[in-house]
Amino acid sequence: MCKHFAHKIAVEQVDDCAELRFSCGTGYLKSAPDGLHIRVVSADDADLAQVQARHRRPPPAFRENAGPLHWTDF
Repeated sequence: MCKHFAHKIAVEQVDDCAELRFSCGTGYLKSAPDGLHIRVVSADDADLAQVQARHRRPPPAFRENAGPLHWTDF
């Protein structure tokens, strides 16, 4: 997934964690035995909604059929 995003935005990956810097916020990915955990931090609710709207599904290059992403608030 990091390779997919790295074509368009800044990505830093260390072991099973990654940081994706979008123009409207920062995404944090962590691979875990139960799946991929994604956390998104944004300056405001409008930017966060933009990230959620653009990324309703994993990118096409994602190797597993993960289905839609389910967003929850922290």
